[in-house]
Amino acid sequence: STKACLYELWEAVERVAALFRIFPTNGRAIPISMPNISSLHARAASDAAAAQEEIASSDVRAKAWLATVIVEMNAWKTQSFRQKWFGGIGSLGADAVRQRILRTMNFVDRELLDGIHYVYPADDAVGTSCNGNVIGYVWKWVANEKGYVETSGPICSASESFNRQCGMDRDGKYFVYLCRHWFNNIGANMR
Repeated sequence: STKACLYELWEAVERVAALFRIFPTNGRAIPISMPNISSLHARAASDAAAAQEEIASSDVRAKAWLATVIVEMNAWKTQSFRQKWFGGIGSLGADAVRQRILRTMNFVDRELLDGIHYVYPADDAVGTSCNGNVIGYVWKWVANEKGYVETSGPICSASESFNRQCGMDRDGKYFVYLCRHWFNNIGANMR
């Protein structure tokens, strides 16, 4: 059976432009949950604003990197990288490893284009995983299935992201929790 892949006009524009490594903006802000900036003192408010700008910049850089990786993988130009990072002894052959990596990269690419809901600083969230050198994390429902499984929850609203462990919002956008370590200790080119 064939399934239709329906896009709104703007989604189609983004996806076609991404093929050419162009990442247009629709003018809408990236969803970021943060403490209320107006209630913070001046220094904390300035840090929060800088973090928001860096999250937006990192989101665009991630789209560019993913587009490059996918183009290179589709052109079969990544064997040496796959061997270096994912090769070695294992039960999967080189083609199966390539397919799994490509599936993951396509998933991340699709979610970046659909929009990620960022939570910063995740250090302040309930059940945080921020400690040591952790730069970020996601929540997901645990499935008994083996292999590749995309989570379908836990579902929360943006206003709940600091008080609950959120996997995705009601629109299907995934929550990505970013720790202060990501902003304070990781260089801009590595974010």
